[in-house]
Amino acid sequence: MAGGTAARTGHASRLPDRYRGVLVMTFSGSPLRQRALRVALDVRMPRSQWGGVQQLAQGLAQGMSGLSGDDEYLFLGYPDAVSWLDPLLAGRARRVEVPPAHGRSGRRRLYDALVARSPSVASAAGRIAGSLGRSVLSIPNSDGLLESLGVDVVHFVTPQAYRTGVPSLYQPLDLLHVHVPEQFSTLHRHYRETAYRTFCEQAVVVASMTSWGREDLANHFGIDLNRIAVVPLPPVNASPETGAEQHTGRLTERYLLYPAQTWPHKNHLGLLEALAILRDRNLEVRIVFTGRKTEHFRAIARRVEELRLEGRVAFLGYVDDTELRELYRRATGLVFPSRFEGWGLPIVEAFASGIPVACSDISVLREVAGDAVAYFDPADGTSMADAIARIWTDDGLCEALRRAGHERVRHLTWDRAARTYRALYRRIAGVELTDEARWLLQPPTLIA
Repeated sequence: MAGGTAARTGHASRLPDRYRGVLVMTFSGSPLRQRALRVALDVRMPRSQWGGVQQLAQGLAQGMSGLSGDDEYLFLGYPDAVSWLDPLLAGRARRVEVPPAHGRSGRRRLYDALVARSPSVASAAGRIAGSLGRSVLSIPNSDGLLESLGVDVVHFVTPQAYRTGVPSLYQPLDLLHVHVPEQFSTLHRHYRETAYRTFCEQAVVVASMTSWGREDLANHFGIDLNRIAVVPLPPVNASPETGAEQHTGRLTERYLLYPAQTWPHKNHLGLLEALAILRDRNLEVRIVFTGRKTEHFRAIARRVEELRLEGRVAFLGYVDDTELRELYRRATGLVFPSRFEGWGLPIVEAFASGIPVACSDISVLREVAGDAVAYFDPADGTSMADAIARIWTDDGLCEALRRAGHERVRHLTWDRAARTYRALYRRIAGVELTDEARWLLQPPTLIA
């Protein structure tokens, strides 16, 4: 890295608990004087990945577009990004369009096409393993685009990175394949494990959204804790779109909202069991589900019929950002029964929308939500039903949770996140930091 090497000093585990999960880095040698940077944010993702990763990309576009200064931010995106990314880009942030096949072998393009057609990445990988072999999912090298653009730093916003000599920030999001291996084929688990390790080792800085995730990455891959920065994910204020009444106009009854793609670990089946318990208690609770329907949705639909819950659930599938915000606004509350998360974005979106939350009592969500939610055991239908009943019937509790949730996200903004990422980019490039950047890279950087 020209102009200085980042030396990671100290050890985060010796810091007080409220400072755990932050990046503390100092330089050995002299950094370059301040200069304008050109940063690439690689947001190339197939349509099958749209969801939480897409919202991260949207938030970065929104945040980087609002920054002052001379640094330039190039968002590398596929042509379909014009619909969901371009409206958010302004100022020194712009999109560089990349053809869908750019830099990918014919076999890899076939794999991507199968993934895009199939609701399940794991099943798609399993089906093609015999005919295409492991070479389909080999670790790719840079296609030369970064180098041709003359960028100083690349931020891999999605886990789909590649080998490059450009100093990088890598964002693996979570280790779902480690904690929920049954959702992946052997081939896909092997690829994720190899790729994530390769790109974490390549990166100057690895980004996590929680201190729990930071510890998870450090323990699994043996990464120095001081190379892992924590930048929480704020709620996204997407650009205006039409069609917000497509589904919401038909929702005239009270409902709880659960926005999640229908992966098994999202625990839709457990939520249906809790809903049946509530029905048997004569409590009329209705749940609206949003999110892309994966192959697992067939099992969910069967369970709805078996439990006779047809009149108490509505599965809307994918909805656009404007409609989702309207669904939050009208909801009585959010229920979030996931068994594993890297962050839990719907919880902070619910906080920002002013609605109460009932969610799984797992470590990462404890970090995100603090005391601002009603917790339940995601493996216990009765525990889940009890928490849901509380946010459905207890007005005093709901008001207290609304206030606590608002306070929880009051300072969680994309302006703050973008300025933190800018400080990381400058640190990675070996450029002298401003006083603000030094402050942003010191603890605490978590919601506290």
